[in-house]
Amino acid sequence: MRREVIFTVLVIAIEIVVFGYLTYQKAYQLTPPKPNLEVVDSFTEEDLTYFRDTTKTPEDWHWLGQAYMAAGFYAEATATFARAAELMPDSAMVAFDNAFCLSRVGRVVQGNAEFQRAIDLGHPKSADAMYFIGRNHLRNNDPDNAEIAFRKAVKIPLAKFQLAKILYRRGELKEAETLLTEVVRAEKGTVQTFVLRSQIELKRDDVLGAGKQSIEADSKWVRIKSPFGEQRGRLMANNSKFGFYLKAKEAMAKVAQHENRVAREKVTEVLDEEFDLSVHDSFIKLDIFVGRIKEALELVEKRIERFGPNSSILLTLGDVRKMRGDNELALEAWEQGIDINSDIAARDCCKRVANYYGSELKNKEKSLFYQALGAELYAKEGILLEEFELANQQANLAVKFNPTSAEAFYLLGRSELGLGKTEAAANAFNRCLELEPTHGRSLLCLKSLGATQKN
Repeated sequence: MRREVIFTVLVIAIEIVVFGYLTYQKAYQLTPPKPNLEVVDSFTEEDLTYFRDTTKTPEDWHWLGQAYMAAGFYAEATATFARAAELMPDSAMVAFDNAFCLSRVGRVVQGNAEFQRAIDLGHPKSADAMYFIGRNHLRNNDPDNAEIAFRKAVKIPLAKFQLAKILYRRGELKEAETLLTEVVRAEKGTVQTFVLRSQIELKRDDVLGAGKQSIEADSKWVRIKSPFGEQRGRLMANNSKFGFYLKAKEAMAKVAQHENRVAREKVTEVLDEEFDLSVHDSFIKLDIFVGRIKEALELVEKRIERFGPNSSILLTLGDVRKMRGDNELALEAWEQGIDINSDIAARDCCKRVANYYGSELKNKEKSLFYQALGAELYAKEGILLEEFELANQQANLAVKFNPTSAEAFYLLGRSELGLGKTEAAANAFNRCLELEPTHGRSLLCLKSLGATQKN
């Protein structure tokens, strides 16, 4: 009898051990999905393979899902997050990441369920989760449920804007306009708010009011901050924690720290694997810093040959040519950078050209012309960013340096308009039209002010 009891106990013990082992296997030893790593660089392939091979704990599964999503493997990330959610059912962070990934692959119903679970679990970005629920309802052509979600997330300006759009389409213009006013207070002016305000005014048959809003929209490129932008930032941050972008970040850090020999090795290693503009810029800076001007020039010329010119690379081309003593070629590069005017580097090209004409060629007239042009570019940027005081200062400099520039007077008028100085704005627009009678933007601005063109 005693032998039978011992045997029974042993059998039970073995069953417990086996059951425990199988449970452990189920919980921790399932094989994560394997993406097609042939499409990525060798650095990323190596790191993702390592992450996958060493995934054991629930936290490992969560990180692998984030890494897959950051690398663009959404299908594999979805499966990985699903497993992480099974292992950590009480994690709001896992639920949110799972929801975001599901939404990105178009599984909006499942995504909304996971976003709601993240909210119920107390996620610190619950309002963002509710915003995404609203957006998913819109993707599902369900504006009624979208409205409910956006009202719950109304502290987010973009949720408030989306709610205003729904109300506008329904014809509830008063509440839509009230919401837009609140968005403008929170975000200053953005292209979306002015466009929607213009549409509201047109619906009211207020053509003049719509024109005013259209003028504002025409000068804006800033958009309302989006919760999606924050999540995209997280993806980019995760992407820089492994693979190619980690190597690139390390290389650029060595350049910034002036560890020249190590920096050159790391930069070369990265560029041999895959071309990256930021790393290439660092390589050019490194060559300039250590005095390898010929090599820097070759890098710049190859860059232009490969991607074409822009103001930024032409500014560098001019600087490098100047270092070699090729002053006329440097001037040619800077002037081309101004003509292209593709980014804020065009401003610096103006400074270089103005200084060159003033100090080297003693041509004061041309120096003032380029100083004025640089001030105009600065004023345009200020208007876009709604920094009207700065824009006004630069526009005043522009008209001082070049009093025959119609564009300078237009920019002066726009900055005065932004500061609420309507009479001064009208005077500037009229002066612009005296210099260029067909300047359409000044005509529109005068019309929006209810002012008339002086003959």
